[in-house]
Amino acid sequence: MLWHSIPHSAMKKLTKALSSHRFLNSLGSCHAHKYISNIQSAALNGRLATTVMKTNLQNDEERLGELAHLLKICSVKKTLSEGKTLHASIIKYGFECHSYLANHLVTMYCKSGDLLDARQVFDKMPERNAVSWTTLIAGYGQDGCHTEAFKLFSQMNREGVPPDCFSLSSVLHASSGAAAVEPGKQLHAHILKLVFEGDDFVGNSLVDMYVKCAKMKEAQQVFENMPKRNVVSWTALISGYAQNGHCEEAFKFFSQMHRLGEQMNLVTFACVLTAFTNPEALEQGTQVHGHIVKAGLETDVSVANALVTMYVKCGSVDDACCVFEGLPDPNLVSWTAMIAGYVQHERGGEALELFSEMKLAGLKPNQFTFASVMKGCADFAAVEQGRQMHSHVIKSGTEWDVFVGNSLVTMYAKCQNMEFAEKAFDEVATPNVISYTALLAGHAQNEQCVEALNLFCKMRQLRIEMDQFVFATALNASASLGALEEGSQLHNHVVKIGFESDLFIKNALLDMYVKCGNLKDAQKVFDNTLDKEVISWNTMIAGYGQTGQGEKAMKLFFQMQISGMDKDQFTYNSVLSASANLVAVEQGKQVHAHIIKTGYESNVSVGNTLVDMYAKCGSINAAHRVFESMPEKDVVSFNAIIAGYAHHGHGKEALRFFEQMQLVGMQPNDITFICILSACSHVGLVNEGLNYFNSMSRNHNIKPRMEHYACMVDLLSRAGFLYEVEELIREMPFKPGAVIWRTLLGACRVHGNIELGKLAAEYALELEPEDSATYVLLSNMFAAAGMWDETENVRQLMRARKVKKEPGQSWIEIKNKMHTFIVGDRFHPQTEEIYAKLESLTCQMKWAGYIPDTSFVLHDYD
Repeated sequence: MLWHSIPHSAMKKLTKALSSHRFLNSLGSCHAHKYISNIQSAALNGRLATTVMKTNLQNDEERLGELAHLLKICSVKKTLSEGKTLHASIIKYGFECHSYLANHLVTMYCKSGDLLDARQVFDKMPERNAVSWTTLIAGYGQDGCHTEAFKLFSQMNREGVPPDCFSLSSVLHASSGAAAVEPGKQLHAHILKLVFEGDDFVGNSLVDMYVKCAKMKEAQQVFENMPKRNVVSWTALISGYAQNGHCEEAFKFFSQMHRLGEQMNLVTFACVLTAFTNPEALEQGTQVHGHIVKAGLETDVSVANALVTMYVKCGSVDDACCVFEGLPDPNLVSWTAMIAGYVQHERGGEALELFSEMKLAGLKPNQFTFASVMKGCADFAAVEQGRQMHSHVIKSGTEWDVFVGNSLVTMYAKCQNMEFAEKAFDEVATPNVISYTALLAGHAQNEQCVEALNLFCKMRQLRIEMDQFVFATALNASASLGALEEGSQLHNHVVKIGFESDLFIKNALLDMYVKCGNLKDAQKVFDNTLDKEVISWNTMIAGYGQTGQGEKAMKLFFQMQISGMDKDQFTYNSVLSASANLVAVEQGKQVHAHIIKTGYESNVSVGNTLVDMYAKCGSINAAHRVFESMPEKDVVSFNAIIAGYAHHGHGKEALRFFEQMQLVGMQPNDITFICILSACSHVGLVNEGLNYFNSMSRNHNIKPRMEHYACMVDLLSRAGFLYEVEELIREMPFKPGAVIWRTLLGACRVHGNIELGKLAAEYALELEPEDSATYVLLSNMFAAAGMWDETENVRQLMRARKVKKEPGQSWIEIKNKMHTFIVGDRFHPQTEEIYAKLESLTCQMKWAGYIPDTSFVLHDYD
């Protein structure tokens, strides 16, 4: 990547910085001048890193200085590509452990937006100072990763690194960005302990934090306790009161600042002006205007724009016009603010005239300018002028903009031209809630009914007549969101209006209840539907299958068969998935027979589901036969057969199908590699698994996801490479999930690594404290090691957190009927016979000399 040319001013600063560096002094004036000239030329031509690396430098000190300054340039330019090239050079010269360069690297990555690499550099630093921590904390805060910033600051304290004013300011900035008052208060208390509150830099950050969290009382207390205040302190407090609607307080502190003779800047004036938003505040706003004139800032465009906005909001458009006309060179914001002011005060004609003047002045309107003009046309029902504005919008290429589109919809709706309103709505690239509201309001005013998803509640408030399509759309939205309560309310309205018998509404209701997990009400709707369609049956079958009620799904399928309803691929896919989840191979075979009769065996999607069903039901040979008989195969087909062999412990067979897949030109996807890595894990093919994992990004351009790392953790853990697992986890490009840590914990139990297991359990419980599996694995590990006190502690922790172990469940299919059992089950009608048989088998096993391994058997959990 070539760099853009560095501005002259920036180049002067660069030259000055380079000239002042001590390593250049050792080169002598002639060599130093030549060196700087090379850097300037290379920077201007985009070859900075490669050119400077060729400069002959005599020792490590010179290289360190050179690399540090180049990293500074990358930080300023935010040129990640060049920065990474320099990083490679740092590694090449063996400087990666040098704290000075590492800090510059962290800074460069943070300012380039690459927090992942910044964190990796940070984590590998052998020694970190306050600058190291502060840089990364600031990077997280600026990128919106506020939680990570808090965590890093806490870690900094735990490691005993004393924070300075910059690190405290950075973490306070993170609190401000997240509007997180509680962490902010904790930081405040920490600052008091460190006696940093008197520092004006930290004090300003505290004021800003409380302001952003809308805690003005606390902000004022910090401000008043500051021994020394500057313009930033005053401006932050004034801005806070203005932003939170406290006009009097903002003006009071502004006046106090003036009485004390404190220096005010442009930002101070602009902030206090935002506090005056109604006619009652006009006098105060006028007083501030007087101070601005005295300061000689009335012609500054940013201050003048704030004055125009203030006068408009306070109802004095003429004063706003005077300020505007006094500007020697008004910018687009100035014109737009004045146009909006005319529109807000129902002076649309003057707004249109000013818009024409702006065009003549050579300024191009933006979306806010167009929106203001459109509102003026709408308020006066000036459809012709509105169409002219629409033409300007099209010429400017902003008709797709959501803000402009919403204004067009409103304008046409108010001008009673809904045809153009709908066209304008359709032209919006990404319509938002205002888009729907504008269109819905327009249709309401014109006695028409439209579809609306997100704002159906708004339609109810406006009492707009709704049709079946609107209700169906709203039901689909409720289904997508899993919003059962809202969906049930919609159902009640459907009944009241008399749409319940409509089949379109019926299917939408079915889908909503199924996706919300309420199969009981879904069944009621289904039973009350007289003319069922295939989609009605499919929805119910899929709903039962997805919620673990496979028996009901199978039963419904056979009822569908009896009813004579034609089935499609979605029917078969749903019922086969239910069979797979039940491990009901006999019922799956019956469905297979129906598929053959209806000619769907050649359907790729159905064939894939058949392979998956047979594999999950333990019939891998049948899965293989179906796979081989498929006339067409896709990547899902290969994934299904590879996964099947992997789950049955036939790793080499799975790998053979993977090779076959590539031979026929089928490109594997991320799911394929999950199956392959799982296969390697099951049979202990460590080297093969590592090769496949590395080939994902190298040969197939597939970035490994959490699931792939989980497979690798499982693979290495099973083979006993626990420390390699720990290293892999720490090098993951994202935060490891609980499943990763549980997998490592299970391996630690098997291999007896207690310390690493405790660490894994700690991370897993931090992520999912209510998951019983972690507690059970941890307790198993302690029990296997004979650490009974620790085992009891785990049990007590579970009780304290009210975590209960899910009981084991098993089932068996006999004569097409599923029999389900859980631990200690006595509800089966043949319970006595079953337990008698178990007792008999136990006795026979003992007589045969069997001794059970109880090292991992736990006491019952309450």
